[in-house]
Amino acid sequence: MIEVAWGRRLSWTENGYLALLPEEAVEGDLIVILRGARLPFVVRPQAHGFRLIGPAYVHGIMNGEAYDEESCGDIRLV
Repeated sequence: MIEVAWGRRLSWTENGYLALLPEEAVEGDLIVILRGARLPFVVRPQAHGFRLIGPAYVHGIMNGEAYDEESCGDIRLV
């Protein structure tokens, strides 16, 4: 567990999911599911888009359970 969690922080999402996030993640960051990606990612809202913080582990949505094609939209990474 130490090797897997090194550089990560344990957290709970607003929806009650247990998450292992990059240690750079802060309150206000978002966890998103990018179309075609194997993992959820943490992004931070910026003035003209989003900054990619890094991959996340979110217990209960790692196998596409939270993916909803109708909720998909475009985001701009800056």
